[in-house]
Amino acid sequence: MIQSRPQFGYIGALLVWLFAYLQYAGFNIFNTILAGQAISESVNFGSQNLWFWVVTIVAVVIALFGYDLIHAFERYLTYLTIIMLALLTIAAVKLAIPAGAYNLADFHMVPFLGQLGVAAGYQISWAIYVSDYSRYLPPASGRGTFRWTFWGSALGGIWVMFLGAYIGAAAGENFETIGSIKSTADQLFGGFGGIALFVAALGLLSVTALNMYGGSLTLISSIDSVRQIRPTLRLRIITISITALISVVLANLASADFLANFNDFLLLVLYFFIPWTAVNLTDYFIVRKGHYAIAEIFKPDGIYGRWGWPASSPTLSALW
Repeated sequence: MIQSRPQFGYIGALLVWLFAYLQYAGFNIFNTILAGQAISESVNFGSQNLWFWVVTIVAVVIALFGYDLIHAFERYLTYLTIIMLALLTIAAVKLAIPAGAYNLADFHMVPFLGQLGVAAGYQISWAIYVSDYSRYLPPASGRGTFRWTFWGSALGGIWVMFLGAYIGAAAGENFETIGSIKSTADQLFGGFGGIALFVAALGLLSVTALNMYGGSLTLISSIDSVRQIRPTLRLRIITISITALISVVLANLASADFLANFNDFLLLVLYFFIPWTAVNLTDYFIVRKGHYAIAEIFKPDGIYGRWGWPASSPTLSALW
């Protein structure tokens, strides 16, 4: 997002940061819904709305402790999640797929492209997490960084999307996001459905905390672009709380029709990120070939100016 200032300008880049913040808060709406529903179903205690609040409060506490706790939590959770997904995959393979499910004669291009757009929107949305992950990495080769990032994102997406499609095909019109996953996992052994949902909820909780942390940084950076401020603990509490409140309130409103609302949100992400990504990557790889005056990026009246109209105008036009 900082690197967008040479294209959009010191103040113009706030447009990009608005996109990023909407994504942080938006994903947390649906993360909160799924995590709350998963925990409620796995422990059979309390309403979904109660768990929406519990997930939000725990995520706020983790986000306040910051990056190190989030990173450690996710590092160990990775192994647990891989084990859970491997077992869930074994359980899913045992499902009976309806006759004709693989009949290409019934293929329809429009829904295929719509789903492809949703998948692309999900993958593109990871772009804003780059700085949070790269700033603490040791020096590494460009190719090595690309390979680890690409295969981590691609395999993670393909695996889980395959599972979702397979479970959805087996369930047919009776598909329910949480219920179908639980019933599939229980095919492996009794009680595994609750375990799988709880592990998945932990992953969602972790990402929710990360989004609150990233959303807080984005809000603070946006304010600092207009008026210089000192990032105190009090300010972090306020900005994290704003993001949390937006997420939990809208989660209660959007939970009734999760799949339709989530689909619309991912398509909205595409509208935001395609113009930004196109401008950013074209400038970096073709126009400037990676050469920027780093110190000037942090100057309001530096060589990149306050507004980058050549980038901002087509981006706004594309969105309109």
